[in-house]
Amino acid sequence: MSENKHRVIIIAADSNYLTHAKSLMVNCVRHGGWTGDIALISPPGTDVEEFGRRGIVTVESDVPGPQHQKYTVFSQVFQKWDEALYLDCDILVQGDLQGLFAELEHADLIADREMFSLFHCFTYWAQQDTFNNAPDGIYDWLWSTYDPLYRQFNTGVLLFRTSVIPEDAVKKLIEMRDKIAPINIHVVNGTDQPVFNLVFYDRFTKVRDNLVSYWETCSPESIVLHYCSGYAPWIDKKRGMDAYLNEKLGRPCNDIYVENLSAFEETFPCIP
Repeated sequence: MSENKHRVIIIAADSNYLTHAKSLMVNCVRHGGWTGDIALISPPGTDVEEFGRRGIVTVESDVPGPQHQKYTVFSQVFQKWDEALYLDCDILVQGDLQGLFAELEHADLIADREMFSLFHCFTYWAQQDTFNNAPDGIYDWLWSTYDPLYRQFNTGVLLFRTSVIPEDAVKKLIEMRDKIAPINIHVVNGTDQPVFNLVFYDRFTKVRDNLVSYWETCSPESIVLHYCSGYAPWIDKKRGMDAYLNEKLGRPCNDIYVENLSAFEETFPCIP
């Protein structure tokens, strides 16, 4: 693993997602050619001893709320590596991950850009009582500080040089999370994506050549596909359903997921 010692893949999972994290780790090795370090972020109290015994770096998140543990990706603990790739669990890797890391020669904080704007993010799921009960001036502050038409970056995949992450990044992310909590109401408790987009506004660079893609807009060049939870590889879809088949790998997504999961212990044997 020495050739990739300066690089790390980061995955975050609570107790409900540890199985999915295992499958993705094997996916990175089997289909992504990964030979470097892998780190797992989990909430306090999560039993991750098995991962540590198998050479996987375990990091306990100190960010309150399991749905927001992803902020720990920008923790100073990852400064021991030069470059990092964060992957959501609902990802399938279908190409050489070294080719994706090579993109850091062109930019230092990279993600896939969405078609959805900040305005969409803060209004699409909102009910009238969200607007009525919002703190005074929060929308005035939001739209006077940020362009409502600014297209968000998807935070399911984050590729970055660790040196560009400020020491207080996690603190700033938590502060922004708390500030916009009354209007960040997607999936009830809000998501990390608008928080990252506001704190790192105009800092992200769009990944080139569709190397990271939503599954529905992928191309032969795509290395990492983001399926989103509703189409995740762990869902046993029937032939003909959306996201049933990964065309590049030529296999049903769930078959790939199951086979990778079954190979976890073999791929990551316990260290004597």
